[in-house]
Amino acid sequence: MSRVDAHHHVWTLSRGDYGWLEPTAALAPIYRDFDLAELRPLLAAAGIDATLLVQAAPTLAETRFLLDIARESGGLVRGVVGWADLGAADAVETLGPLARDPLLKSVRPMLQDLADPEWITRPDVQPALAALPPQRPAPSFVIRPLHSPNDSRRVGLVWRRGYPKAQELALLGDLIINNPPVGTRSILKREAAVRVRS
Repeated sequence: MSRVDAHHHVWTLSRGDYGWLEPTAALAPIYRDFDLAELRPLLAAAGIDATLLVQAAPTLAETRFLLDIARESGGLVRGVVGWADLGAADAVETLGPLARDPLLKSVRPMLQDLADPEWITRPDVQPALAALPPQRPAPSFVIRPLHSPNDSRRVGLVWRRGYPKAQELALLGDLIINNPPVGTRSILKREAAVRVRS
């Protein structure tokens, strides 16, 4: 049985689309290029046979860059979690060619970086979500607690492949209410009802 590490980033700073990655003191240790030549021996030493690459920039160029690396990896990279602007007017047309690449396993809008916590429910995003094939690429979302003082919710939205939206939100609500993050149990008890938008 193969062991696969499901989350690695590689990047080349000169590509110029890593807006979050700046030469600050806090980011100095990672403000450099990372590539498979550096990763490969580390995976081997840990007994890991393969990896998935995950986008570090919210651009189509990043997605294509990672897919090129995956194709040239000799089987080390088994898939890519890329990015596409699901709210763009041409999102459905953009996803078509990407979805045909067998190495693209998922796309993720960077929900944790968006100002609107309900962005994923917007009408302009729904056509792209509906256009995702049932098997690939599955949407993949990073979520984090909401910090608005007027919003006691601590839950983002997640959809997994094959689940209707209502069923997925109910499962997510049950999971978090029964296994809340530290310090959120009382908030979640007050906010136990999960509102589902159809």
